[in-house]
Amino acid sequence: MTDHIVFCSGPMFSVGDLWEQYNIAAVLEAGGFGTYLAPRDGVEIAKMMGLLQDPEVWSQQGQEMLYIILKVGYAQDIYQLLGRCSSLVFNMDGRVPDGGSIVEVTTAYAAGLPLVIYKTTPVTLFGGVDNPMLQGLSTTWEYAHNTATIVPALLKRIEAQSHNSYTYTPPPNVSLVMEVGAMTADAGSELRRYLSGISNAPNAKAALEAGQKLIEWSKTNKAYQAAFGASAVM
Repeated sequence: MTDHIVFCSGPMFSVGDLWEQYNIAAVLEAGGFGTYLAPRDGVEIAKMMGLLQDPEVWSQQGQEMLYIILKVGYAQDIYQLLGRCSSLVFNMDGRVPDGGSIVEVTTAYAAGLPLVIYKTTPVTLFGGVDNPMLQGLSTTWEYAHNTATIVPALLKRIEAQSHNSYTYTPPPNVSLVMEVGAMTADAGSELRRYLSGISNAPNAKAALEAGQKLIEWSKTNKAYQAAFGASAVM
C-alpha cells in the first residue's frame, strides 16, 4: 500500500513532538503505508525561521523573507494533503491540540479523506470530554489510544469509505495555493532552490543574503502572486 500516502499531522517543533511524529510515521510505514511528514519530507521551515529571526541580523527585509517562507510552507502542506495524500492521522496529544494540525485535519475531513485521531493524553477541554467540533472529525467519535491501534483504525476507515464515489475538487482559491505548494515540493524548482539556499546557509547573515532571490521571485512569479498577492510584512 505504499502508493497510499498518509499525511502525518500533529505538533512538530519540540524534540518530543518530533520523536512522536517520527514514531507514528514509522508505525504507518511498518503497516505498509507511505507517509508524508513535513519536517522530514518538506522544506525546513523551522530552521529558516530560526535563522531569519536571529536578533543579530534582524531586519525588515528578513521579516519579508520570513512571511514568504510561511506562505509557501502553508502551500506545501495544503498541496501534500489534497494533491498527494489519501488519508490523514492527526496526533492530538498535548496540553491543547496543535493549531496548524487542526486546520489540516479539518481540511482532510472537508475533502472526504479517511482519517484517524491519535490521542494518549487524558487532558480534555470539558472535564473528560473533548471539544465535539474536533472529536466529531473522526466520524466514529473514537480515538486510537496507542500506536498499535493506528493502522487497524485507519484500515477500518479506508474500508468504510471505499464505496464512496465522491471525488473532491478544490475550489479556485485552494487550487492556486496548491499550485505554489507543488513548486515547493518539486526539488528541481526555482522556488525550492531559493529555499534550500536559505536553509543551507551557515549562519543568519548568509541566510539573509541568500533570501534576496526569494523576495525577487515572489514579486514576479504569477502563481505566487495569484495565490497570495504582494508580499508584505504583516
